[in-house]
This record gives sequence, structure tokens and C-alpha cells, in this order.
Amino acid sequence: MVIKIDDSKIKIKCQKCDYVWDYGGKSEYYVTCPRCHTLVNIRKIKIKLGLIKGE
Repeated sequence: MVIKIDDSKIKIKCQKCDYVWDYGGKSEYYVTCPRCHTLVNIRKIKIKLGLIKGE
């Protein structure tokens, strides 16, 4: 689940533990789930939302 909240934050759901949080950081590739510390590919999420162009 990925939902754009505004220009600076998106809602991310961890694929491992299903934890949902609002992310507003500056990482271009990966973020870490605050609950289980799994890496989540933020680049794929941003491409899906149309925030950046895919390669």
C-alpha cells in the first residue's frame, strides 16, 4: 500500500510486517521499516506514484 499524502510525505507499508508509516525523508532508494528494520525500496514506490520517472 502506498498513498501520497502531500508533496513531502507518502504513506508506506512494510512488505514483511505490514506496519504502515508516513515517510517524509530524503532517501532516494531505500527506507527502513521502524518496526522490523526491513529495507523497503522507496524508488519503486516513487515510480509507482509518478513522483519520479522509471528507467
